[in-house]
Amino acid sequence: MAKLPFDRGVFWKVFITVMVLLVLTFWILFHFTSYKLTSADTYGSLISATILSYLLHLWLLPMDRLYEEDWEDEEENPAYDGDSDEVNESRDEN
Repeated sequence: MAKLPFDRGVFWKVFITVMVLLVLTFWILFHFTSYKLTSADTYGSLISATILSYLLHLWLLPMDRLYEEDWEDEEENPAYDGDSDEVNESRDEN
């Protein structure tokens, strides 16, 4: 099974941003409506914020880094030119 991509620094920046937006959303609901917080709101928000943060973190990761990590065998990698041991850098220039 392939290892899931994870960049701790990017994830925490995204997670903090999502949590700030979540708190701001609840503040707006409390301030301008007669909304009452339930325990389902707390747990559901924390779980959803974590999942959303991971998905946004994947979207923000550089695609080249994800692309190169997926290929364990160099010969299966379309960027591998076959003449050298290095991955062909010409695709990065496009």
